[in-house]
Amino acid sequence: MSTARAGPIAAGLCFPEAAVRKHAGNIFATLPLGPASDRRVSAVLASLRDE
Repeated sequence: MSTARAGPIAAGLCFPEAAVRKHAGNIFATLPLGPASDRRVSAVLASLRDE
């Protein structure tokens, strides 16, 4: 997760920025995404398949 996105999220949640990046990375790691795919697009598609 980019620092530009993690910073405001961390500030809004009162968590350290590193913790937000770590947990977001763990979420992406649990999704069935291919190594060459765009993680954000693939995450949305995986979420839509589960609905």
